[in-house]
Formats: sequence, structure tokens, C-alpha cells
Amino acid sequence: INIGRLLPQMVYYAHAVAKLQQLGYAAFDNEAPVFVVPSGNFGNLTAGLIAAKTGVPARHFVAACNRNRTFYDYIVEQSYRPRPSVRTMSNAMDVGDPSNFARIEYMYGKDPEATARSITPFWADDEKTTETIRSIFQRTGYIMDPHTAVGCHAWSEVKDRFSTNGGNGPHTPGVLLATAHPAKFTDVMPDEIRPHITEPDALKRLHKRVKKAIPVKADYAMLKNELTR
Repeated sequence: INIGRLLPQMVYYAHAVAKLQQLGYAAFDNEAPVFVVPSGNFGNLTAGLIAAKTGVPARHFVAACNRNRTFYDYIVEQSYRPRPSVRTMSNAMDVGDPSNFARIEYMYGKDPEATARSITPFWADDEKTTETIRSIFQRTGYIMDPHTAVGCHAWSEVKDRFSTNGGNGPHTPGVLLATAHPAKFTDVMPDEIRPHITEPDALKRLHKRVKKAIPVKADYAMLKNELTR
């Protein structure tokens, strides 16, 4: 995976800190936010780690995974065991051998304990994901896509670790990175919520376009010709 995909994502984290500053949070020391990142191939999380190393304030990261819990097991068992992906409702995170794991491993010297000091892993199954989507909608009217819901559930479970007085004191600000519009996942959303999902105009336009597929052999000249025609 080209590093060029990750560099623009670093901006999300700096932008979030700037927003917190506007809201009155001091983005330094213990008031730097905890970033909760729905994670599959770990590109977004890796971008956040790089951003933190360049100086963007970040107290900690939470890697929120679905049943494809390879990274969770790496931290808990201190052994990396890639495996075939498992199908879930948060399908963009169905990755059993994240290609960005090598970058995270490099940053922390292949040391799971050192990695865990910066990243807390958590995972949720489809049942917890659906419960979270329903709960947030009932309380706020906001419709989360399944991937964001995995992150939301993770934060609800771990946020007390980042507060004072055993969870009874003030919490460190948590920033949950939402990942997609729920209209892309209507087939797996709860039945009672599906009628409330409004499809954005940009997505409507995409549905009207004709898909094109051009077979290209593993030949550089042929690929170049297709890209430049």
C-alpha cells in the first residue's frame, strides 16, 4: 500500500485537534485527545500514529476492530497470527492480515508491549455493532454506519481508562473517526432505521453511472496505454 495514501489522512488528526481547541480544550499534556479509529487494514490508524510523531497532540489511540481481530490478538497474546478474513456487517474492515501492520510494527520496534502503550485494541461482533447503531439513533437521531459503530462501542467500553478517579472524574476528550455514510450499507442496517436513511446526492449520481471494467494483462506498456489514453 503506497504511503501516499496515508499522508493526506494525517490532516484529519490535526484538524480534529484544532476543532477541540476552538471548543476550549487545551490540546497538550493530559488533555490531548484519545483517537478512536475503526480499523481493518490500519491505514487510517497508521496515518494518526505518523501525525502524532510529527507533533500532533494525541494522548492515545484505540484500534476498533470487528471479528477480524488479528491486531487485538497480537497485543493480547504478543504474537502476530495472520488469518483469512471473516465476513461481517462492517465489511470494509474484514481484513485478517492488515498490510499496514508492518509499518506499525516498525514504528514500535516489533514490540507488542511498546505498541500497547500507544494503542489499545478492542473488537466488537455484529450484535454489538447493531446494538450501538440502534442506541445512538434512539438517543440522538444520528445514524451511524456499521464501521463507525464499531468505534463508538469501543470508546464506550474503554473511555473510563482515560478519566480521573476511576472513571468518576472528567474524561479525556475522545475523537471518533467516522468512516462512511450509512446509505452505503442499507442492506445490513437495522430494519427500523433503514427508512430514515437519506441517500446523498453524490451517491445518487454514482448509482446512475455505468460501470466499466477494462481487462489489462500484467504488462507495464499496456497498463500505461490504458491510463494515458
